[in-house]
Amino acid sequence: LVAPDDASDLPVRPRALYVNAGGTAVLQDNDGQSLTYELVAGTVLSLRPTRVLATGTTAQLAVLWVFCTPTTCWPTAVCWPRLRQRCKIRPSTAFMVIWNMSRADRSRVIRHWKTGKFDPRALQRGWMPPHPTLYLRRAVFERAGTYDTSFRISGDYDAMLRFLTAGRVRLVYLPRVMVRMTMGGVSNRSMAQILRKSREDYGAIRRHGVGGIGTLVAKNVSKLSQFRVVDGR
Repeated sequence: LVAPDDASDLPVRPRALYVNAGGTAVLQDNDGQSLTYELVAGTVLSLRPTRVLATGTTAQLAVLWVFCTPTTCWPTAVCWPRLRQRCKIRPSTAFMVIWNMSRADRSRVIRHWKTGKFDPRALQRGWMPPHPTLYLRRAVFERAGTYDTSFRISGDYDAMLRFLTAGRVRLVYLPRVMVRMTMGGVSNRSMAQILRKSREDYGAIRRHGVGGIGTLVAKNVSKLSQFRVVDGR
């Protein structure tokens, strides 16, 4: 969380700010100009202040080091020091919990994607970490390669299977909701896209030797229990 201070700049200039609790925020920009904002909890400010003033600030803010556009994805504050502090190790890969929100009402959680800790045997059952919450060090890409762009939809799944089977990663699970993301996307936009995704998923499964058609079926069936409408405020 941001500690407002009239005299000191933020340790690192953020990519954006997440409003953890609503109120007023007085932000100073790179030119030293101070502006006041009335903020609502749960929103993201695509602003990069150098300082959050204590005088006049009543809102509770969190720094966003990773930022997606507010219409599609807004993660809460994530950084490697927090992961190291919790896990007491230096992870090469980390993943968390994700909420998929209603596009019409972003306080409604439609899907609660919580996978639990990683077990290599679970890959045969279609297990995968929530991809928007997967954070990787550069060394993982240097060892295991980057994304295969021949996959139009399932490039992330193919890459994750490669990272988890050949990337020699130290995987850490942080059981907290770190990403809120609205429902929808390319993979389920139409029946043709769903079929293409299934073909690509099956190709990735076979390529990395983690199963067959049963793995593909289990991957899709396992999602059913994740759908439930709750209040995400």
